[in-house]
Amino acid sequence: MAVTLNLNLLFGPEETISEDALSTSVTHDGYNLSGVSLTSATTPPVTKCSFQDYALSGGTKTIDLTALLGLKNESQDCTGLKLQFLVFINAASNADMVISGEGANGYSLGAARTINGGTAANYDIMYAPESLPDVASGAKNLVVTGTGSQSFKLGVVLG
Repeated sequence: MAVTLNLNLLFGPEETISEDALSTSVTHDGYNLSGVSLTSATTPPVTKCSFQDYALSGGTKTIDLTALLGLKNESQDCTGLKLQFLVFINAASNADMVISGEGANGYSLGAARTINGGTAANYDIMYAPESLPDVASGAKNLVVTGTGSQSFKLGVVLG
């Protein structure tokens, strides 16, 4: 199976300026990341992906990157690959959640990442081209913590 990641992150806040006789708006689009297409032949490479809905059990969920769920929930071994892209979606009805690589055989994300709960769905997006470690037996687990049986969406792309 071939993987292509078409990455389009659009950050386009618009400011309205009303001074003296001037009334106009300015769109800040210089921070957009669009038109990026990654494959197994690009740098960074992408070769495996997983986009799944998960639920915590007793306030925690461990995701093993050496047995990562793929299409039709088939297990994928990502040993030797680096996590290149991650998107975490925390539902509006949830409390805060934390994703980290702490604990036994943790896969380091650099630092734990908190994804707030609240009145709207909250996202955490990480694009880390070639900057994280290779998945290995001692570096394989992502741990999500929260409360109770909250659900969340997690997408990861590795290569």
